[in-house]
Order: sequence, then C-alpha cells, then structure tokens
Amino acid sequence: MTNPTSQDAPLAYDDPEPGLWTIDAVHSFVSFTVLHMNVSYARGIAVGPAGTITIAPNLLDSSVEATIDASTLTTLNPVRDAKIRGPELLDVERYRTIEFVSTGLWSSGENYYELGGHLTIHGVTKEVSLDLVFNGVVTDTWGKRRLGVTATTELSRDDFGAGEWGHSLLPGGGFMVPHHLKVTLDIEATRDEGAA
Repeated sequence: MTNPTSQDAPLAYDDPEPGLWTIDAVHSFVSFTVLHMNVSYARGIAVGPAGTITIAPNLLDSSVEATIDASTLTTLNPVRDAKIRGPELLDVERYRTIEFVSTGLWSSGENYYELGGHLTIHGVTKEVSLDLVFNGVVTDTWGKRRLGVTATTELSRDDFGAGEWGHSLLPGGGFMVPHHLKVTLDIEATRDEGAA
C-alpha cells in the first residue's frame, strides 16, 4: 500500500452556516436494497431528488423538505421497472411523488444524528426515522458552499399499501420479495446565496 499523497489527505470540514440550502439534484441519489429469493439482493435507484435543508442557528432545530419523482426509479431492468412503477406497487400514474417533511433532529454522536419525519409513499403518510451522517461542508471550485449527508432507514412496503406483490412464501422458508427494504439517501446541497 502506498502512502497517501496530499491530495488523499482528509479535508478539514466546517460547520454548516445557518440559512437555506437547496438539494443538488444532479449529485444526490436515493437507492434501495431488497432481499430476493432469500439468497441475493436486488437494488434500485431514484435520481434527481428536490427540496431544501434549512440550517438553524441551533443545528438541532434544522429541518428538511424533500420530494422524489417516483417515475425515475430504476433497477436497470425494464420489465421489473414497469412492475415496480405499476399499479401493483408504487402506481406512479396516480402517486407520482414520494415526499418527506422532517419533524425533529437529534444528536446520536459526533457527526451522527437521528432525523424524524413524515414520509408519504403511494398516497400513505407514515412516521419514519433515519440514521443520518453529516459528511461535512466545503467550498467548491466556483465558490459555492456545499454540504453532504448520508441517511439510511428500513421501510416496510406493506406500511404504504405496496406489500403484496412478490410476497410469496418459498418452500424452504422466507419470501420471494420480503416486506422490508433498506433505503440510502446520499444528499448534496448548496447554500443559497444571500440566505440568512
């Protein structure tokens, strides 16, 4: 293993400044992982999440509002994607967006937080909790301030009325597609110039 160069050295991150930060849809992603046939995992991704992060003077008073276009969700398999977007699961013709509005933020360690909020999928709203890691704030090449966070949670699709398809019991136990799936959000946001 070679020694790290100065380009590989860890960056010294600043705290985020209070104000309004806009999610950068080009550099933000929402992905999910679900067990398949009890032996492997299927994965999917939704691109272009939109929304804002409001950083408060007291960081724990900060809030998030975000929207995902469910029609962008893909597993890179057209047949499977049509099933996921179709009426048996997300029914994106009727419920185009997935929406999240935060209700609270709590510290769980240095740079680690728990983010609570209301999540709406398939027209159903449920309370959820996300484990959030603050990845830092930097100034980019063009002088813009950028922050990054990674959030993870586990959801039951049955809670949102999308749990029946694929939930078939296998002869040896387990399910073809279980109710629960893991979700990861990699979010990058830029500070609005002049935001206070």
